[in-house]
Amino acid sequence: MNFKLLLNKTKGKLESINIPLLVVQGLKDDTVHPRSAQYIYKRAGTTNKQLYLLPNSGHLLCWDQEKEQVCTIVANFLNHNL
Repeated sequence: MNFKLLLNKTKGKLESINIPLLVVQGLKDDTVHPRSAQYIYKRAGTTNKQLYLLPNSGHLLCWDQEKEQVCTIVANFLNHNL
């Protein structure tokens, strides 16, 4: 499926998200612009949401400089929401 087509089909559905949401974005990401993470966070319908912008990470968060922080963020999110 074409990625832009997928984006167009899902953008309008963000407000229907009603479960806990975690958005983590690397500020050095050269694939996905950080404003995309902010867009998702702002438009998601749930009130239980968290946004983390990591200043020293790129697109592959789990292998980048802040990988330990990513693991901690995800573990904490899961512990509080499962």
